[in-house]
Amino acid sequence: MPHKRPTFGMGAFVLARFELARQLRVPYSWLSLVMVGLISALIGKWLGKQSQTAHDWVVSADSAKIADLEFWGSASVTVEAMMELLRVHPPLLLGLFAGSLMMVPGLALTFGYDQIASDIQTRHARFLLVRLSRVEMYLGKTLAAFGLLVIAVTVALGLAGGVYLATATTDTGSDALLYLLRIWATTVVATIPYVTFLGLLNALCGRGWLSLMLCFVLWSGLWILGGISSAMDWPLDISSWLFPSYARHLLASDDWSDQLNTWVHGITFSIVSLSAGLWWFRRRDL
Repeated sequence: MPHKRPTFGMGAFVLARFELARQLRVPYSWLSLVMVGLISALIGKWLGKQSQTAHDWVVSADSAKIADLEFWGSASVTVEAMMELLRVHPPLLLGLFAGSLMMVPGLALTFGYDQIASDIQTRHARFLLVRLSRVEMYLGKTLAAFGLLVIAVTVALGLAGGVYLATATTDTGSDALLYLLRIWATTVVATIPYVTFLGLLNALCGRGWLSLMLCFVLWSGLWILGGISSAMDWPLDISSWLFPSYARHLLASDDWSDQLNTWVHGITFSIVSLSAGLWWFRRRDL
């Protein structure tokens, strides 16, 4: 008796669930998760040991000491705003927030570089088309990659934050736990533009390793272009807008006006890259 074809639209979720379960059985995926977990636990333990020192430093810090921090890089955040953040939130958890946003590109490349490329390369996509449309297949693979990244972020922040709360001597109350939940949610959402961008490269290249190399080349080119733009003091720097995330460090700010451009860019970038990848995948030879 032939298998029943999933209702249109539901096929993407069926494929995503199957693909996510398959990915978790692949040694590369769970070994990577183990490594992420071990590193995160060590970071959490170190943060816990430094909690009292960091708390005392923030209490005694003045604007000159805060200004010397390179916490925000070239962020457009005033010293006063930074001092307020450090005094409202546990300082080391604020550092963990910045670190989690910085690790998003690395996690995306580790767990999301091959979404549908291997299916194109091995022609397995042709067999999936027996039961799914191209739209469902593409969206299902994208959802599976996003799901794997959610698991990776949960493991990383769950262990880092959990070990910190277990070992720290200060700033371990319910406010710290709620702040950790905010860090987790923000980091999870920040991965979406990277997932859609890597999906686009998969659809264009049809090879996982080639997509990864092209991603490195494009990001390196944008980094060089950004450096040239900064050195030449160009009035318009488009390189930062072409990257999957724009000023993502500002997501740690408590002021929504600081975050607005970052969220607008992320939503726009995700929609454009997802649409472009889907458009190309629907037309390419499988």
